[in-house]
Amino acid sequence: MKIQRGFLVIITALFVISCSPPRPKPLDLAEVRKAIEAQNAKWADAVKKDEIDTLVSIYTDDVTVLPPNKPMAKGKDQLRATLSLMTARGVKITKASFTTLDVQAQDSTALEIGQYFMDIQRPNMPAASDTGKYSTVWKRQPDGTWKIYADCWNSSRPPQPPHPQK
Repeated sequence: MKIQRGFLVIITALFVISCSPPRPKPLDLAEVRKAIEAQNAKWADAVKKDEIDTLVSIYTDDVTVLPPNKPMAKGKDQLRATLSLMTARGVKITKASFTTLDVQAQDSTALEIGQYFMDIQRPNMPAASDTGKYSTVWKRQPDGTWKIYADCWNSSRPPQPPHPQK
């Protein structure tokens, strides 16, 4: 009888353990960082070519973008409108680079802190450069890719006075 009870306890414990949800595989931060840096390179290349569809594809469907001095954009439709407005105004980014300073990740979420540098051309204005910092939240997708869920950036340069319109 004691053997049967012990066997029943072991079988019950194995059943409970097998029914519990699987633990997520620990993230390899070096792999996460490499994937994020690859997406940043894709973003930099796409912005130089005015490839709005490629840019939008790097973001999640429920993205929130917090651009400086502009309204918040929620979702891919608002993101597309924000990016398209830049192109419609004739703003051209001729160089873009990102330096990832830190990546922290857990489960399917990663936080990236970094710096950017861009060369920008605007109609009727001299070429300009900008350097700044950013904080980006990435979400791992079911296919294993990482996409931007929330993006916030701002310039490290002092504000410029408004330029007269010609």
